[in-house]
Amino acid sequence: MKLPAVAIAAAFASGIALGPHPLVARHASSLAFLSLSFVVVALLVTTGMVLLKLGRLFLAAAASLLCWIFLGCLGACVAEQPRPANHVISLVEERGVSLGTPLRWHGHLRDEPARLPWGYGYEIELSGVEFEGELQSTKGGLRLSFTTHPDQPLPLKLHAGDATGEGTAAIAR
Repeated sequence: MKLPAVAIAAAFASGIALGPHPLVARHASSLAFLSLSFVVVALLVTTGMVLLKLGRLFLAAAASLLCWIFLGCLGACVAEQPRPANHVISLVEERGVSLGTPLRWHGHLRDEPARLPWGYGYEIELSGVEFEGELQSTKGGLRLSFTTHPDQPLPLKLHAGDATGEGTAAIAR
């Protein structure tokens, strides 16, 4: 029972290893290449299902493994896409924002707050950050953990889609 899972994992890992190959990496940022790869994956899935229905198990398994290789390669190509200039990681790398100073992050909650053993967890989709008195537009995400203490009030009742920043739940580092 473990053999199919190992074969799938090996095929997917092989695809990931093929992703940085110069022949593939050269086209990784091409929309046509990525679109064609999704079409090939869809065709391989369809072919595998048709072959399975016809009783051609060996050919269906080969189509499945080839599909997993393509998915791994596609995943590696998508992961290598360049980040926008205003992505929070790009801003930190370019020294546009210093994490060693107090910051006020602006955004909205991606999901409902998660109850954690030590408090609450928030996932925030960023829209801006205040740095040195000016608001910079940003993209990206932020995870925030809030630890509750008995002598402090409970956090605000926030829900998915609620905005953070001035007036609601300003989060300063």
